[in-house]
Amino acid sequence: TDFYTDAEVVSGFKDLVRFLLERVNTETGVAYKDEPAILAWETGNELDYDDVKEGLPTSAIMDAWTSDLSAFIKSLDPNHLVIDGRLLKNRDVSPSALSDPNTDVISDHFYPNLPHTFQERLEHLLAFTRGRKPFL
Repeated sequence: TDFYTDAEVVSGFKDLVRFLLERVNTETGVAYKDEPAILAWETGNELDYDDVKEGLPTSAIMDAWTSDLSAFIKSLDPNHLVIDGRLLKNRDVSPSALSDPNTDVISDHFYPNLPHTFQERLEHLLAFTRGRKPFL
């Protein structure tokens, strides 16, 4: 949880994000934030949260962190998409992410050990995102 709430840690992570976005591609000579070959930036890979389980951030903490990071990325690079990198793990899409103007795409990973079929889960998530955000 400290990764998402400790001001020093959050600031350090933003420094890393800034470094990445402003880094110049050694092959093209273009800063990554201006690189046309990049489709989107993802806030993370399968970032987990839980409103009950100790040691993980709550959904409210994850909402706030994702919103803050998405806005930070967009402030440095308004030309690329931002993907919400949360692991939905059979949870519904965050209403906060759906309404956040700085989060452009919702994503999830599908694993066979979940209680729903791929098609059931996909249809459920598409029902949340349809007409609001692209789903990847």
